[in-house]
Amino acid sequence: MVKGFLFLDVGVKIMEDTEFFNTKEWYLGRNVAKWVNCFEPKNIGKLVQKREFEIRDRIERDMTNLFTLCFLNPGIEWYDWATTESKTAELEDFYSWSNIQIIKERVKNMPYKDFLNTLYWDLVRTIKKENVNYKCELCNCSHSLAVHHKTYENHGDEYHHMDDLIVLCSNCHAKFHDKFVEAE
Repeated sequence: MVKGFLFLDVGVKIMEDTEFFNTKEWYLGRNVAKWVNCFEPKNIGKLVQKREFEIRDRIERDMTNLFTLCFLNPGIEWYDWATTESKTAELEDFYSWSNIQIIKERVKNMPYKDFLNTLYWDLVRTIKKENVNYKCELCNCSHSLAVHHKTYENHGDEYHHMDDLIVLCSNCHAKFHDKFVEAE
C-alpha cells in the first residue's frame, strides 16, 4: 500500500512506501508531515488545495501591504530612470497579487491630498494623460492639465477604470467644479 504526505509549510506532496514509515505522523525537524491514504486522491487534493489557498492568502496579504507601502505612501518618488512602461509593469505585478478591495478601502481612508501625492496616482494620472495625447478632453487645449474623477465609485482602483477619469485643462476643470457645486 502506498501513502502520501504533505509538508504543510511548503505545500510539497511527496509519495513514500508505508513499509518504511510505521506512524501516522512523521516529524522532520520542525515540519510535520501528515499521511494521507493515496487510494483516496480526493483527500490529497483537499490538503493540497487547502495549503495552496493558505499560501495564496499569505502572498495576497503581504503583497497588499507592500502595495500600500510602496504605491500609497505619500512623498515617495519614482527613480529618475523609471519609464511609464517600467512603472506600469511594477504596478501590474503588485496588483496581480494584491487584494483590490483592501487597497480601495485604504485609499478611501486616506486624506485626499495625501492620495494625490502617491506613486499610484502619479502613474494613473500619467497613463490617462498619455491616453488622450496630453490634451483636454473637452476643449482640446494642452496647458495646465489635471486628471479628474467623474465619480469616486472606483476610487482606489482607477488603474482598472480609466474611463472613470477625465483629463481637463484648468479652465474646464474650474467649470466642471462650478457645475458640480451648482448641481448640489
